[in-house]
Amino acid sequence: MKVFERFPVLISAFILVAMSLRVASAEEQAVPPGLHRMPNGDIIANNPSKVEAPAGYLLTKGGILKKLDDGSKGLLTVAAAATVDDFGGEIPPGYHRMPDGTLMANSPSKAKAPEGYHLMPDGTLMADGSTTEHSAHSQRGGGMWMMEYKYERMYMNGLLDTTTEVTPEEIVDSGGQYGYSMSPTDMTMDMHMLMLMYHSTKYMVMVMAHYMSNDMGMLSNDGTTSTMESSGMGDTIVSVEVPWRRLNLDFTLGASLPTGSIDERGPMRHTADNLEQDVKYPYGMQLGSGTYDVILGVGYEGSRGKLGWGVDYEYTLRTGTNDNEYTLGDKSILDGRLGWNFTNTVNGKINLQYREVGQISGSDPELDENINMSPAADADNYGGRRLDLGIALKYETPQMTSVGAEFTMPVYQNLFGPQMKMEWIAGIKFGYMF
Repeated sequence: MKVFERFPVLISAFILVAMSLRVASAEEQAVPPGLHRMPNGDIIANNPSKVEAPAGYLLTKGGILKKLDDGSKGLLTVAAAATVDDFGGEIPPGYHRMPDGTLMANSPSKAKAPEGYHLMPDGTLMADGSTTEHSAHSQRGGGMWMMEYKYERMYMNGLLDTTTEVTPEEIVDSGGQYGYSMSPTDMTMDMHMLMLMYHSTKYMVMVMAHYMSNDMGMLSNDGTTSTMESSGMGDTIVSVEVPWRRLNLDFTLGASLPTGSIDERGPMRHTADNLEQDVKYPYGMQLGSGTYDVILGVGYEGSRGKLGWGVDYEYTLRTGTNDNEYTLGDKSILDGRLGWNFTNTVNGKINLQYREVGQISGSDPELDENINMSPAADADNYGGRRLDLGIALKYETPQMTSVGAEFTMPVYQNLFGPQMKMEWIAGIKFGYMF
């Protein structure tokens, strides 16, 4: 189960070194306040309408800083933004055509400019040596903002003990192997995720908030059924991603903030007599981790023609012990994918994802009081390995408004159990770039 435990320190060191190199490279030469350096060496005002040129310099109409003594006084140059005509009528992989005919990167923080071109902060593709009448985003001094909403439903049904299927009836059989008083039968988890991202050519920053709703069915040893429900804000994720374009790599450093509750409790409804009993909900029905967690990641992307591919590895390192005296297990995710651009606006992908979640360390004292009531109340029955196969389809307009759908099913599960097994995951998402 601990396959990836030796990797986090190496990955974190690798990420920190890479980020340090990127920062050091960016800061090799001082740039005056209110301006930034472009990949081709030009220095551009973040907001040309509000920035004053230092003594001995002037700002061109597009916001380029020029020396007065280099023969350029009063010179206003015209942009050389790339168009599809520059590429034989074809749109380069990873780019899309804007209404004015120019080309813009789908993700400026990951895009690689073709030879002889460079990217503006907002992802506009420009010919080398051009100064700039660039896009409205860059003239405001930055990259692109993106907001995305995603709805995802997970459905679990039945139980596994390692790889062996176990029925709820076997769990509550007093003369059987387990002998619990109750057993989970099925569970749905609905997640609403709202993401705000800022893309530039040097980094991408993301904040993601969660709202969750959980519904778990239970079977008692007397044959009656009941349900438990919990809902509220989940943990909040903040991360920054830095590209290393020479190697087509990107590095992620993030944090998961404990904004989700770990004290969910409420009525457990018995269907037979319509009675309600107040209980502390088990670990899987809680909404957060209760700890500040570190997220480390590294990814690779490539493409050729209409085909794209990528591999990502992400490690969530749990830190400390929460107020209920336990720590969720660390999480490793290795994801590989193949994508195909059917048209300039429609693309699809298939992905294979392996995830490994460690067992819970410690336990909630209140749940320990009823540890024999249900396997869901036992901290030992969490964690495991899972291999998922997924497909996704996405439609994206030239203005980068997008809608997508995805569906995932596990092809292998090996769980510390008995615990609920995953049946499927389905999601839809909407994105808007501004």
